[in-house]
Order: sequence, then C-alpha cells, then structure tokens
Amino acid sequence: MAAAARARGWAPGSVLPPLLLLVPLLPPVVCAAARDPPARDPPARAPRSLHPPYFNLAEAAKIWATATCGEREPGGARPRPELYCKLVGGPTAPSSGHTIQGQFCDYCNSEDPRKAHPVTNAIDGSERWWQSPPLSSGTRYNKVNVTLDLGQLFHVAYVLIKFANSPRPDLWVLERSVDFGSTYSPWQYFAHSKVDCLEQFGQEANLAVTRDDDVLCTTEYSRIVPLENGEVVVSLINGRPGAKNFTFSHSLREFTKATNIRLRFLRTNTLLGHLISKAQRDPTVTRRYYYSIKDISIGGRCVCNGHAEVCNAHNPENLFRCECQHHTCGETCDRCCTGYNQRRWRPATWEQSNACEACNCHGHAIDCYYDPDVEKQQASLNIQGIYAGGGVCINCQHNTAGVNCEKCAKGYYRPDGVPVHAPHGCIPCSCNPEHADDCEQGSGRCFCKPNFRGDYCEECAAGYYDFPFCLRIPISPISTPSPEGPIAGDIKGCDCDLEGVLPEICDARGRCLCRPGVGGPRCDACRSGFYSFPICQACQCSALGSYQTPCNPVTGQCECQPGITGQRCDRCLSGASDFPHCQGSRSACHPAGTLDSSLGYCQCKLHVESPACSICKPLYWNLAKGNPHGCSECRCHVAGTVSGIGECGQLDGDCHCKSHVSGDSCDTCEDGYFALEKGNYFGCQGCRCDIGGAVTPMCSGPSGVCQCREHVVGKACQRPENNYYFPDLHHMRYEIEDGTTPHGRALRFGFDPLEFPEFSWRGYAQMTSVQNEVRIVLNVGKSSLSLFRIILRYINPGPEAVTGRVTIYPSRAKAGLPGAAPPGLLRGPLAEAARHRAVCRHRPSPGEVSMGSRCTAGVLYLGSLGARILRRPQGHNCSRRLWLITYLCFSSAAVTAFNVRFTKCFAHRSWGLGVTLPLLRVEVAVHAQVIPSRLCIW
Repeated sequence: MAAAARARGWAPGSVLPPLLLLVPLLPPVVCAAARDPPARDPPARAPRSLHPPYFNLAEAAKIWATATCGEREPGGARPRPELYCKLVGGPTAPSSGHTIQGQFCDYCNSEDPRKAHPVTNAIDGSERWWQSPPLSSGTRYNKVNVTLDLGQLFHVAYVLIKFANSPRPDLWVLERSVDFGSTYSPWQYFAHSKVDCLEQFGQEANLAVTRDDDVLCTTEYSRIVPLENGEVVVSLINGRPGAKNFTFSHSLREFTKATNIRLRFLRTNTLLGHLISKAQRDPTVTRRYYYSIKDISIGGRCVCNGHAEVCNAHNPENLFRCECQHHTCGETCDRCCTGYNQRRWRPATWEQSNACEACNCHGHAIDCYYDPDVEKQQASLNIQGIYAGGGVCINCQHNTAGVNCEKCAKGYYRPDGVPVHAPHGCIPCSCNPEHADDCEQGSGRCFCKPNFRGDYCEECAAGYYDFPFCLRIPISPISTPSPEGPIAGDIKGCDCDLEGVLPEICDARGRCLCRPGVGGPRCDACRSGFYSFPICQACQCSALGSYQTPCNPVTGQCECQPGITGQRCDRCLSGASDFPHCQGSRSACHPAGTLDSSLGYCQCKLHVESPACSICKPLYWNLAKGNPHGCSECRCHVAGTVSGIGECGQLDGDCHCKSHVSGDSCDTCEDGYFALEKGNYFGCQGCRCDIGGAVTPMCSGPSGVCQCREHVVGKACQRPENNYYFPDLHHMRYEIEDGTTPHGRALRFGFDPLEFPEFSWRGYAQMTSVQNEVRIVLNVGKSSLSLFRIILRYINPGPEAVTGRVTIYPSRAKAGLPGAAPPGLLRGPLAEAARHRAVCRHRPSPGEVSMGSRCTAGVLYLGSLGARILRRPQGHNCSRRLWLITYLCFSSAAVTAFNVRFTKCFAHRSWGLGVTLPLLRVEVAVHAQVIPSRLCIW
C-alpha cells in the first residue's frame, strides 16, 4: 500500500477528513477517490494540441498465458487437476480446499468452473484470478509469459498489477511491442536485489530517471511480503523530464507507445526455496510457489498526435479511431487529409496546432502532395498568394499542368485575359502535334519540332527531306590524303541498320548511334545481357536461381540451376512455393508427405509443402502417411476464431479461439456468454442476466435469453410480468438525519452533493469524533410473517478502513442497555452486530473514480449458535456497489437469529426489502468506534 500511495502522490501519515454516515433504501453509491492523471503541460494558456481521454486498455484487450494451472498444454492430453498450496492464510470460501501437513491446499482444474483459473480472470473486473502451474509440476514454470494484445497502437501512461494468493514475482520484465508482437523491448526490470539487476539485466538498480526513455531496474516490488494481494504500479510518464511537456518530448511519446504488453516472469518469490538442490527438491515445498494475478489495469489513450480529442470504436472493425481535426486523417491522425498537403505534416504541440494547410490548385485538382524540394525552391503558391510551402497538385484537370495547375498542359494554351482559375481557360493549340511540340501561351503560335518550319510547321527544315516525315539527310564527311581513296570532302552514306539506331543514325565520323540495348558496328544485334532484336529487352535472370551467364539473345531463356525452371529461373521445377529452396534430394523426402521422389526432387502430396514435403499447408494439419492427400483439413469455425482464420495447430489441430469461445472447433460460447458471430472481434458477449430477476447468470440461444424467476419477464429478466409489479415500499424509508443523539438532541447533518452524491431528503449524517453515535426508531407495521431486512447506504471517501458497530433491539429494551433483554421477551443475549471492514483505495488511473475491490462480508449468528465470520459469496463484486443489509428474524416470543452482511444490491431497490413484523418497534443505534476519516450513511 505504501508503494501504491507513492504512485498516487499521497504522503504517508497525511491527515484524512472527518467521517460521514446515513441510512436508505436507494441505489448504491460508489466510494469515490479521484485518480491522478499523468502530468500535463503547464496551464499557462489554452493548449493548441488536442488529446483524447485516458481509459483502461485492458478491458478490451486479448490476453493469453504460456502456462495456466490445471489447463492442457499444447500437444498434451486432457487437463488434469494440479495440487497447489498457499504460503499463508486459510480457505477463501467455505468448503473449498483442505489442509495437508498444516498447509491449506486446493486443486486447479479447468474443467471445473469453480476451480478454473484462466488468464481472462485477470482483466474481467471480478475477484477471480489467473494462476500458473506450481513449481512442483516442473521448474520450467519459473518462466511464464502473460501477453496482452491491445489490438492497435496506444499511448500507455501506467500499468497496475494486483496479485492474488501468491507473492509478487522475484525476477521479471515488463515489455512492450509496437509492431503487434513481432518484437519486444523492455519497459522496466524488476529484481530482488541490486546484484540481480546487474547480473540478469546489466542495469544498475534503483537509479534516478534522467532521460525520457530510461529503462529502470527496481527492487521495490520484488520483496517476499506481502505474501498475497500485493501490487505493482508502473508509471511510464510521471517523474520523467518530459512529463510536463509531453507534446514536445518526442522520445517520451515514442517510449509510451505500445500495441502489445508482455509480463515475462523469470523466477517466483520463495522462502529460500530456490536454494534447495535438485536432488532434495520436495514437492510439499515447491507446490507453494507459483504466480497469480487478480487484476491488470492499463491506463492509456489513443495515439492521435495532438490532432484529436475524441477516440471511439464506432466502426465495423471495433477498433478505436481518432476523430481527427486540424485537417488531418488516418487512424492516428498521422497524415494530412486529401488536398491539405501545402506544408509537411507535423504533430501538434502545446503552442502550435500545426494544422494541415490546403493546397492552391486554382480549382483544377482535388489532391496534392508535399515536396520538400519544392518548398526549398519556393515554387508553390499557397492559398494566401504567397510562395510558401511545398504542395504539388496531383492530376490537374481542365487541360492544366504545373505545381499549382497554373499552366496549360502540352498542346494547350490560355488566351490573353483569361484568369488562371477559369475551368475552361486552356484551349487546344492549332498545330499538328506530329510537327510541333507546343504553342505559345497567350497567342497560340506553334513551336515547330527541329525537322519542321513555317507558321504552322507545314514544311521540312533545312537538312531534312520527305515531308511530312522530314528525315535527316545522312552526311559523313571523310578527309584522306591517299590518292587512291576518295577525294577529300566527299559525302558518303552511313552503313547502319535503321531498326537499331537513334533518329540521328550516325555521327560526323560515320559511326552508327545505337539505341539502348543494341550493339554491333551496324547496330544490328542486341548487346550481351539483352534479347529480342530490334526491341532489345534486359534478360532479368534471377540471381538466386540461374548461373551468372547471359540469357539466350533470341528467346531470353536464362540458364537455370538444378530444380529451377522458368524463363528467368525464378520458379521451382516441382511447383513448390518456397523458391529458391527447391532442390530437395530424394533421400531427404518425407515419406508421409511425398507422392513421388523419382523425378530428382520431392513431389509433394496435395496438402503438403516444403522442399522435403514435411509441412502441412496452411489450413491443414496431421501429416500422416496413410492420408492420400498428406494432411487433414482444419475444422475451425471461422466465426469463433481470432481474425476469422481457419488455420489450426500443425500437431494437435487446435483452433485459435476468440475470447469466451470454446470447443475444439471454436464453435461454442463459454457458459455465461452467447452470440457467436464472425463480426464480433471480442468473441461471445456476456449474458447480462439481471442478478435479481434471473434464476442463474447463464443464458441460452443465439439471442442470450435468460431464465427468469416467476412473474419476471424480459430478455435480461429485468421487468415484471403484466399484472404484476415491484413494490417500492417508499413508506418504509427512514432518514438518518431525522434521528437523534443518545441524549435526544437533533443530529448534525451535511447536504453537499459533491461529498455524498444523490443523497435523499435533507442530507446525510456526519460521523465525527464530536458526533460518533446516532439513533433512530423504525416503526414496523403488522404482518403475519417474521423476517425483514434493513439496508444502510454509506460512503467512506477515505483510503483507510472504518470500523463501526450497529446495534438493533426492540424499543422496550432498557434505555442505555441495548444489549439487555427484558424478561419474557428475548431468550439469549442479543449481541452487537458483525463488524465490517471495507477498504476504499484510490487507483492511479487518469480521470477515473472507482471503489476498491477489497472487502469482506461478515455474517454473525447470535444466541446459542455463537459467532463466526464467513467470506463473501463467489462472484460478488464490491467494487461497484456496497450495501449493508441487516436481516432480523423474530418469533412471537423472542429474537432467534440476527445477521449483518455486505452484499451486492438487487436489480430493483424494492427487492432489498422483506416483509414486516406485527406491532414491533425496532431502534437502530449506529456507533463509530474508530474514526480516522469520513463515513457517510444514508
């Protein structure tokens, strides 16, 4: 608790406010405590950056563990019960477990819901827990991983882990992944000693944070105590240099990103059990060592780069998407929207929103891209008419071109006086495109190609002939002093293959000018490495599948290595899909998967692959020699598998089921869940049967219909049948503030809705050291039955437990002696009510308020039965509502039984009441003995 208090910013020994009390019969109130959010930027002025709120990422995450107590391992037989024992304490529920040699022990069994400890218990918000196999099943269970798949990229502010019936781990690593589990990097190391930090992780222990991405090694959370119900709080933002300027710290923003979180446990915490030698290892000792987790909370928010303040999952993929602003788009607002790329995209900061700016395309284009070179050259005009930014318009329409679509495309011109944004301002040039390259803007005068001339390029230029082709006249001046040779200055034609030369044909020396890929003195053949003259193409032989020789100059066929085929030598001769590893020899062929090995390679069966025909293809498993196709088809129900994939394990054929989906084929919802649908990313839905109106929490059918109690109807059994109603017994409600002190004076009461939300009537009683006892008289009407219930509603806003005493007795008892019974009325002592300790603890989650989940419900039987305290019932979740329900049972002569216990309220408030007593007046005295904080009772 001290560690958790430091994480939340509490000072040890701090003074807590007074205590408040009150009685009702109304809906429950949560013991509220504001969680501290991560450090934010200083509020000097309104921030320009936007950020969505934090929430618990674990609630929507997928989770799995490499080993779970009582579950079958991959490739194993049916699950078998595993015996484990606790290091401390007794049974958690009546009639569960047994004692062996002074140790409290029990069995894990995944086939028994009461003794199953699946890893989903760690994130379902209940009091159930996940547990790993004990070390008595093998020392390999020292190393166990628990992985949470968040489904997408988030910023994580903190990780809170509550352990269950075992100590916190001795040695482990908190890791993260930003590539959906492909690779992991450490977030924080945890070790028992400074020596372990140095030897196991190469880190100095308990160092101060100096950089935003420092990975620490701490020894604070690896002590053996507490032996159960310990906590580990990891704050990833608070205390780091960039915590107060998160938007400016790139390294802190990157350090807190994660798509997957892994708890890699390396060594259990033991009472020196690790010093026992292997030969002397005693299972009565090692069965007490295991890991157990009751709750994992991950405070985080969507990565929106400062461009969104809302993030939700209102989409078919059920993924959280940022509602981007500042003209940004993308899942994380990580790019500018279409048409808004005038400036480079940047994340928003505290002082600058860095909103994306629209490009100026003069109405001729709807999209653009950013070019840093264009911005450096100041060649892009923005919408303010200033050359700033690097936006380049894409796919200019209306026959326009240019960075801002400010020019006319080739072959078009804009007449003088026509504005640049006119939709039809660019008109065709009056030129033959084969004779002219373009025309002059404004006038439309043609720009002739080099071999044409004239106003409309209607004749050949000098040195060219044969209009309209206008070919260049070949010339080759050759000078020679030999009298036998031609006369100096004679003109001779070039001896070139016209199919292989450039338009210039030859140079002044008579050498042929070959096109790319063409060679030879006359440009009449392809160069080495090219084929198919006159259109010479590169060979493109595969460097992995061919010999390093030129291809055939006519066909382009490369010279392939053995077992390789194809013109480029880029395919396996066997048809296998694992090029270039396709040179399997006959001796390496797997007999179960090979159809024929006499061809020089392994010819695989229909459902088999790999060079040696030893692996089943995807969607197949169980390679068997007697199977004519090699492998059997996976029979996975795709609606129940993760990501809708029908692939199964190669060895066992097990399908990868979604959350709350079971069955060998992932075709059945677990008990308490329904609606197996392909589009549901999180698997089956919870039944949500009303706890008061339904017989059991289980539902049936594809629509999740619950089994209702008599005269209760509705899908969730939440409303009465026609002609029936729920009596509210409003006339039986009493207000504590109407009571008196022991001396008969009026009570002091408060009426602040912030201190006690939704209080009734005038307010609520405040229990303090000045006013530590209140009394109120309850008048019970006539009835033929003898059982009724009294419900007290209270709030304890402080972090410490409050112990009080509730005494109930007939008003005819002697004043000042509530425990004394007048003769003839009570048989046996009517002792004080059971004590209840409810601990309300703050959890460090930004922007959220909830009640701590640690509470016990006491039941006290009076009279000759004596007193005994029982644990609260299985499945009770006191983190939502806490009600004090007092049951009193009277006979005609005396009180025979009296119960006080905490339990979850029913669906309708009137169900928390019973029938009344004939002609009895009962007085309730509430006395607070220890008042370190406030307690409100309504």
